[in-house]
Amino acid sequence: MSNKLMGAAAIILDSERRILLVKHSYGKNNWDLPGGKSDMHHFVFISNNENNQEPEPSSPEILECRYCSIDDLPKPISDFTYKRNRMLYSMIDSFYSTL
Repeated sequence: MSNKLMGAAAIILDSERRILLVKHSYGKNNWDLPGGKSDMHHFVFISNNENNQEPEPSSPEILECRYCSIDDLPKPISDFTYKRNRMLYSMIDSFYSTL
């Protein structure tokens, strides 16, 4: 097994199909998908919040978390994160259209 760190991200939606984003206490482009680094494997989770529970920060590294419409993403956010969220939303939308 490698000593390299691997990233993990979670895609969590509410019943209005808004994406959960977190605001980090570090970095200049600090809104992103919830996730982190690990020396294990790389995971991406897709989840759905059907009860519309309000998210709450779970560590000092998270200043705020909220569900965001793809058309109203918070700032600051990097171009990479913006494009990744647009791509993920498109994939999620395609998934829901098959149900």
